[in-house]
Amino acid sequence: MAFSFLSFIFLIATFLGFLIFVALFFKNVRQKHSSRLLAIYILTFSLFAAHNLLVVTGLLTQYPYAFRCTKALHYLPSVLLYLYTRATVKNEQHLQKKDYLLFLPSVLHFIELLPFYFTDRVTKQQQVATFFKDMNSGLKNNEGFLPGYIHPILVFTLATACIYYSYQLIARSKKGEINGKRLDPLVYKWLNLFLAFNLLLCCTLGFHICTVQFLKNYNVFLINLVETSCLLITTGITLFFHPTILYGIPVDTKQHGEQNRQIEGREYINEKTEVKPVVIPPEKKQQYLQTIELKMNELKPFLQPGFSLKDLNNITNIPYTYLSIIINQEYNLNFNEFVNKYRINYVKAILDSPESNVFTLEAISKKAGFSSRATFSRAFLKFESCSPKDYLKKP
Repeated sequence: MAFSFLSFIFLIATFLGFLIFVALFFKNVRQKHSSRLLAIYILTFSLFAAHNLLVVTGLLTQYPYAFRCTKALHYLPSVLLYLYTRATVKNEQHLQKKDYLLFLPSVLHFIELLPFYFTDRVTKQQQVATFFKDMNSGLKNNEGFLPGYIHPILVFTLATACIYYSYQLIARSKKGEINGKRLDPLVYKWLNLFLAFNLLLCCTLGFHICTVQFLKNYNVFLINLVETSCLLITTGITLFFHPTILYGIPVDTKQHGEQNRQIEGREYINEKTEVKPVVIPPEKKQQYLQTIELKMNELKPFLQPGFSLKDLNNITNIPYTYLSIIINQEYNLNFNEFVNKYRINYVKAILDSPESNVFTLEAISKKAGFSSRATFSRAFLKFESCSPKDYLKKP
């Protein structure tokens, strides 16, 4: 076994990654859903680093069954990055059903690699020997059914899309378009730094795909191994120097400076006490639900731009925390989506009437309470799966 400086880097990355995974997955009780997404992201890179350690130390020749055992995971980091960013800015508590489609590439690639994984030991050792002669062959993906280099291109494309939409989410959140509020500045700083790390990794992957055929003496595979491990180490050090991120940043810190906090249906009596779930009696929940629907349909407060959860609290006299729980659990929406759903129904009523010929779409969107045409278009597409213009064309 050859132990070198590179081996030390991969060893540190593996150990640090598993340590952060445990902290995020089990210790962060404030943002459990988002922290677990980040934890699985970190775990994925830890497994990459462990595999890389076997490569640079030569142990892979003794354990050939570990060869490329993490290959099917290459689609995961960018997906987890996007879901983590969205869960953080929207304060989501669980995945949506359609989110599971994002994991389909990894599942399909795993199925594609099954014949390769079940290859006998002798054949695997021959493949490992061939790999060590040309490490750049790691980008060719000859083990599956697709032609060489297709998977790296697909991974790069998926990563680019996920990073782009993650930046879009952050930009919208800073404008107050998500849940009607901005997050703690430290959260934005961390998300931008985290995305910058991943953008660098994505650009490097794209460069390697373009140059691997031309730079024969350039070890693309080894450079990529080092970069992924350095990304993991840098992310780990950043999290350890910002324990509020690692263990959870309190929500709405500017409004709730006291130690008593209420966060999305979970009550924190004290920083040192255990988390107590807030339970609404079924009969009360049904009563509150009827009140919310009655007030929303009769008064139409959603037509007011900037309508907030506090405004709904004033109209219904339902406790602030109960409102958040009911909307999340009963409608499976966050507050911003809940309001936009009523606005879209209001817009549809206008579009289905002769009045639609009198007003422009922009005028109708403003009449419904939308702050901008872009917000209106996104909301309409989300709930109707088509644009407003396409909706008008329907018979």
